[in-house]
Amino acid sequence: CIVLGNVHVDRVNRALNLALDAGTADTLSGYLVTVSGKILSEGDCVELPGAIADVLEISGNRAKKIRITPSDRKQKADSHPGGDLPDHDAL
Repeated sequence: CIVLGNVHVDRVNRALNLALDAGTADTLSGYLVTVSGKILSEGDCVELPGAIADVLEISGNRAKKIRITPSDRKQKADSHPGGDLPDHDAL
C-alpha cells in the first residue's frame, strides 16, 4: 500500500491493521524518522512492528511517499518468483 508521509499514524494503524505507537509522532513520516533515528532518503527501508516501510519519495527532509508492506506479505513476495505482490490503493 502506498501511504503519504503526512498521514496520521492513527489512520495508518486503522487502515492497515498495524500497532504503530501514535505517541511517538503525529505523522507516518515523523514516525519513520523517530524509529530510524535519521533523516530519511529515497530507498531507505524501515522495519516496523508487523510491516516494512520503503521510502519511495522525499520532499525536503520528509518522506513524501512510503510503501507499507505487511511483514508476512513481504516474506511471500520475496519468496515468490513473480516478484512483488500488487499494491493496494494509496492512503
